[in-house]
Amino acid sequence: MRDVWTVLRGWREAPTHLVAGLMTGTSADAIDVALVRLQGHGLEATHELVAACELPLAPALRAEV
Repeated sequence: MRDVWTVLRGWREAPTHLVAGLMTGTSADAIDVALVRLQGHGLEATHELVAACELPLAPALRAEV
């Protein structure tokens, strides 16, 4: 069985990371999602937007928020 802490400790050393970001604004009408590829470390790091989309919230859920 893999030790999850070993995986997390080694995360920073990986040359490439895929990171997903999620957010909704104060109007709570949708969730915005972005998938970004990060490469390199420190000041030499680069980023690339892989995909992005906006997912509308269902009216019933929006009313609750």
